[in-house]
Amino acid sequence: ALEKVDRKRRFFCFAEFAKQKNDLNVCYNIPVQDNYSSDSAKDYCIVEMAIHRKDAELCGKAEAGDWKEICYNFVAIITSDTELCSRVNPELSKKLYNGCYPEIARQTSNITVCDNIQDDDFKAICKMMSSLNADYCKQTTGNYTWLCYETLMKTTKNYSYCNETLGYDMEIRQNCRKSD
Repeated sequence: ALEKVDRKRRFFCFAEFAKQKNDLNVCYNIPVQDNYSSDSAKDYCIVEMAIHRKDAELCGKAEAGDWKEICYNFVAIITSDTELCSRVNPELSKKLYNGCYPEIARQTSNITVCDNIQDDDFKAICKMMSSLNADYCKQTTGNYTWLCYETLMKTTKNYSYCNETLGYDMEIRQNCRKSD
């Protein structure tokens, strides 16, 4: 039956089966199909197992693409382990690296987590996410300023900062119009 399932659902099926059985070996025995490498399927499965087990050591077994970075990011977030954020290679995935610390800061309401971020704009956004204090958005530059305010408005549902944003986000635009 799995032979007829498209690739993405097939990856998902193997990962779910591995999690149900709590058996990492399932990930290493995914057959090649339609000339697609089994490496991506294996790595997706390993990442899912690492998240399921909350086990960052499994992340090191992922090899293809940026699966390792994705894995460390998600396990860091679900375990609130900032040390795992530092394992995300910012050169490979700046978005994951700069998203890891803010998410943990937001979950834990620990603003000091943001001090791990080197980039001043991302650090300010992180501090805003942790504290929900709009003053941190004033410390950002360029496009990061509107990104900061849009993130704040989406999080708090307080649309009083509409004049501070470019309004790229459809939900924000609609709610800003309602609040005028």
